[in-house]
Amino acid sequence: MSSRSGRLPHNPFPLGTSGGIGRARSGAGAAIVGDPGQVLAELRAYAGLGMEAFILSGHPHLAEGDLFARHVLSAMEHGPLSLPLSLLPLSLRPLPLPAA
Repeated sequence: MSSRSGRLPHNPFPLGTSGGIGRARSGAGAAIVGDPGQVLAELRAYAGLGMEAFILSGHPHLAEGDLFARHVLSAMEHGPLSLPLSLLPLSLRPLPLPAA
């Protein structure tokens, strides 16, 4: 694999990965689709290329979100999914609600 190719070693659009998402939305991105094992394999392949962070978004149904949380996210090494407010910079903390 050439690091300049920007492709994963096994296929230019592996498993359910498509670079065509940019035709529907602006910005760089790729859609990763498949069963939980396929999605996990693709994320691990990108991590193996040196990617340390992913911005995952989309319009999943509740069942898809549940599958991702139980079978993909739980199997990946990751940082904390939330921080206590005390660790957030003041500029990022939510404003307190006014008293009623």
